[in-house]
Amino acid sequence: MNSELIKIFAKNRAEEFPIDVWGEYVLPPNYQSINLFNFDKAVMVEGGRGSGKTMFLRYHCHDTRFSNKRENVAVREVRKIGLYLRPDTHFCSSITEEIYGASWKKIFSKYILINVLREFSSVVNNISQCNFEKSNFPSKSIINLELPRKFNDRMRTNLTYISELGTLSDELLAELNDWVSDPDYFEKPVFPDTRSILKSIIESFRDFSEHTKSTAFTLYIDEYENLTTEQQELINDWIKHGADDLIISSAYKKHANVSRSTSGKESLVLRNDYRKIDLEDFSTNEFKVFAAEILILKLQGCVEESFINEYRKLLCDESLINHRLDNNYSENLLAFANNFLPSISYEDVAKGVFQDKTLEKRLRDFLVKPALHSTKLTPELFIDSRFPVESILNGILLNRPSQSEKYILEKFDELKKSGDNTFYKSYTDVLVGALLWIYISAGRRTIPIYSGFDRICLMARSNMRHFLEFCHQCLVEYKRFSELSETVIPSIPVSIQALAARKNSELEVAKVVELGRWGNNLRFIVNRLGLFFQLLQKRKSQSEPEIVHFGIEVTSVEMLPENIKLLLSELKIWSVLIEYQGDTKRKSHLDFTSYEYMLHPMFSPNFSISFRKIRKHTFSVKDIEIIFCGSEDDFITFCKPYLNKSTSESDFSSAREMQGTLFDEI
Repeated sequence: MNSELIKIFAKNRAEEFPIDVWGEYVLPPNYQSINLFNFDKAVMVEGGRGSGKTMFLRYHCHDTRFSNKRENVAVREVRKIGLYLRPDTHFCSSITEEIYGASWKKIFSKYILINVLREFSSVVNNISQCNFEKSNFPSKSIINLELPRKFNDRMRTNLTYISELGTLSDELLAELNDWVSDPDYFEKPVFPDTRSILKSIIESFRDFSEHTKSTAFTLYIDEYENLTTEQQELINDWIKHGADDLIISSAYKKHANVSRSTSGKESLVLRNDYRKIDLEDFSTNEFKVFAAEILILKLQGCVEESFINEYRKLLCDESLINHRLDNNYSENLLAFANNFLPSISYEDVAKGVFQDKTLEKRLRDFLVKPALHSTKLTPELFIDSRFPVESILNGILLNRPSQSEKYILEKFDELKKSGDNTFYKSYTDVLVGALLWIYISAGRRTIPIYSGFDRICLMARSNMRHFLEFCHQCLVEYKRFSELSETVIPSIPVSIQALAARKNSELEVAKVVELGRWGNNLRFIVNRLGLFFQLLQKRKSQSEPEIVHFGIEVTSVEMLPENIKLLLSELKIWSVLIEYQGDTKRKSHLDFTSYEYMLHPMFSPNFSISFRKIRKHTFSVKDIEIIFCGSEDDFITFCKPYLNKSTSESDFSSAREMQGTLFDEI
């Protein structure tokens, strides 16, 4: 296999792409409703880790909009120009009132000014090289656009053109860094008013041409949650009392603690002051098409070049978005994706149990045989390879006290004689749980249900980074077993997909420790939830199969202890837990919180649990405290009541190894 293909799939972070993302960024399927150019006020963009926030912003910024890779760019694009800023977290976190007193605002504002000046320099350079459609717009001469008359006096510099601001910005940033590091040694910089400086440059830009006389700029601040609350409040002041020539928008992780307050008594008000966009707010089917589009773009080395070039234009141009909504288009795409990541039905997985002696033995000797009370009945009477699904369901039903083994045998005999499986149809919802039980009991670390394009999309949960990481792992594993020409699109076997799913899931669990300052605690919680749900999955009766999400018996999350609220917030911010609106038809709104939580499905293969949101377990507040912060012995004691005859306490020896000791500082 072409190693370059593996490298392409390994690139799943915006930092690995150039700032000009034209031809690299695929517009999401709901783009018509989230197009940032449709908004004339601030927009707050939220999305989980890996949802594509940075690429989304960069697509709307000048480096991409005026890319020299584009042809016949509409002149109207100069009416709305996006500027990009991702603050230096280390620098900004040190600019606080505790350290600099009231001067912190001037220092932080100067930092914003320096970065925006660099962006203005890039804007005029990009416009001067852009391939605009034929018009009377003098784009080439914008490189000589002069700075405002008093700019040099206010900034203590001697420049002529806006295009020179890039070099100045580098010098000013170095000067500010030096002074902040040692204000007693270095000369104090000047601190002109940031907004008036920027306004004067915008006025110069508007005076350049008839086409720019109403140009509005939007400053998109990425990773907004990394600014301090006071810094966010200062920017909120600018949003609340800003002008239409410079709008400030932001992007941040969903569930992050982002302030809407200003430095005064007012707060930003949704719809009045800003709009909000959720980048993950599209349906499962929309995500599948979206994932298929990105997949084919990544596989461009295996597809005819002329086709890919046309396809890239289709995916990156908002004017062609309607072409992507056609049913034939989506059907062809999904067929392509399903060929790359073929699936296997649950019925075929059941057939595979009878093609594997170990798995068949687990069904016969460990699921069916122990459940038989009559010495006259043998396991073989309830098992027939011609009816694999029903045979496996027999193993589950025999372990239910409410079921009669004679009645089950009678219905199974009817099935074998007439082929009528009416009796079993009402129990097919436990098939996946039953298959998981068989594989878990056999100690199998690769399970074929974690394969296929559709299921991988479900596990990714609208997160493109998770999808790409799975594809990357598939290609890595494929290369270990097969060789492939550089021009042939591979079809990844189910067995390799299952292996990749397991390894990728293990990596996801391992990476949790790196997520924020509480990463080690989050890793604890992931392991404990995963082990607990696996314990429930080991029930032979599968009376409540596929439990992977939970509610909390408390009226409101706000009533939880502070340490639990902190950890729950971190789990959501880093997409370790997915939050859902709970059951709106519950008997009493005072019983438990209206929100429910699910361990991210990408962790499922690591614990051999379901990735489907089927059934819920309800924890008390005390239960959650034990899982989140309890000692090892507390957790083991908590789990004991859920042990069944097929589970021994020795199964929890690995739990102790995985967890270590919880921090007490929370």
